[in-house]
Amino acid sequence: MQGSDTLDRIRREIDERLGELRPQVQEYASIEAAARVLDDSRSRTAVGNGRARRGRARKSALPDARRSPSGAPSSALKPPMGARRPKGANQVAIVKVLRERATPERPLTARQVADATGLAPTTVHGALRPLTERRVVRLIKQPKGRKSYVLATRGRSSSS
Repeated sequence: MQGSDTLDRIRREIDERLGELRPQVQEYASIEAAARVLDDSRSRTAVGNGRARRGRARKSALPDARRSPSGAPSSALKPPMGARRPKGANQVAIVKVLRERATPERPLTARQVADATGLAPTTVHGALRPLTERRVVRLIKQPKGRKSYVLATRGRSSSS
């Protein structure tokens, strides 16, 4: 009986240690994916993506009704909006959700990823395409033309 008790104790210790280390392993994988996204975006930034960029059109003068009593545009009275998210932050958030929730048996649709991240569905669709092209994320075609996504595993190619 003593041998069985020892094995049970060792198994409990191993399970406890695995429970302690699991978040660190998940964080490591998340950071590794974020580093890949940043490396890919850095290489694209250096070369450029070939698209022309346009600035926002601004009106040179606002009607008097939209000006404050001081004559400044009404937007000058509003507090500044929050800072823009860093480049690649949306992709990192998407990768994190796919890592935590998607499995090959239960892949997530872009809408499910959008709901989980709080991002707009169009933003998620736009971020999933380059992640799929770089084989960070794997596209799974479902019946009725639906597309679902899982995190790609190393050594596996994307099925698009």
